[in-house]
Amino acid sequence: MQTVEPRIAAEPALLDMRGAGALLGLSYWRMYSLVRNRELSVVEIGGKFYFRRATLLKWCERAEHKVRS
Repeated sequence: MQTVEPRIAAEPALLDMRGAGALLGLSYWRMYSLVRNRELSVVEIGGKFYFRRATLLKWCERAEHKVRS
């Protein structure tokens, strides 16, 4: 019988403010501003903000503007 080891996700389920900013190419303070203005959804744990990667990517898609040529 073959033993199956549990898989550990290569990417964390939640990103902190700096990790989310790095993913989006935004500064910590710009991320904070987006949270404060309720433009981004967060998971708050112990007074700190965390972001789901999928939520950030969806937000990016919604915020994307097509450039007219």
